[in-house]
Amino acid sequence: TYAYTASKRLYVILTHGECLKLIVTEFLESKCSVCKLQKAQHYVRVDEWQYAQCSDCQFVFTHPHPDQAYLNTLYEVPEGVTIGQSSSRKRRAFMRTFSLRKYVKGGKKALDWMSAEFIVESLRQVGADSYGFDINPNSIAFAKSNYPKSKFYLNSYDTISEFSDFFDFIYSSEVIESELAGAYLELIKKVSRPDAYVYVTTSDFSSDKRPANILEWGEFAPTEHIQFFSEKNLIILFDRYGFKFVKRFKDKKTGLKALFQRVD
Repeated sequence: TYAYTASKRLYVILTHGECLKLIVTEFLESKCSVCKLQKAQHYVRVDEWQYAQCSDCQFVFTHPHPDQAYLNTLYEVPEGVTIGQSSSRKRRAFMRTFSLRKYVKGGKKALDWMSAEFIVESLRQVGADSYGFDINPNSIAFAKSNYPKSKFYLNSYDTISEFSDFFDFIYSSEVIESELAGAYLELIKKVSRPDAYVYVTTSDFSSDKRPANILEWGEFAPTEHIQFFSEKNLIILFDRYGFKFVKRFKDKKTGLKALFQRVD
């Protein structure tokens, strides 16, 4: 296993933790995709995954970014696999959307982005005209069969843009850390109506509950998460695309749950 530290040194670590050798490496500064400053420097590397961190807004991201073709593979699910049903997951989904009911009641058009069919149905139950998009055909088939009053579509992030200026509310749970930040916000803006709300959940890199050693953090999954946010840089990113910060929701672990509203 290869692991770089913030001091720009590469340690080749054996399974028992012994440092085999030390190699000094170089990493040129690059532009931060959130604040756009040329202040991103090497942060850590695990195997072939290299992460940079902006010294200004603290945004952490893979460098270089993977292409969209690779990102699409993160959501591929083997044939015959669907999200398992459980009463506890349904209950959590309903409680989560119940806290957001004031933003969707009255038949507001609400989109759930790749979370679970439970969220789409729960949004409907609290008053929304709910839509769900997923790239797994098995999940879509399961959802249509079990929740016929909600709307489900098989789609990818490249084709969903046909729903231009359509949604009053967008629910995006644990998606933004696996998408190119700028492209993701452009797509959200394209499908949202003026004054639309966006509820986002992701891992909080600045959480005081996160282990000091990033490699010990369960949320640090290089093959799935290409970037990590804090409240500060998430607000900067959304502001740059015309969304104001509304509020942050409490989280018992290392999660970041925030609500934004389109204002331009």
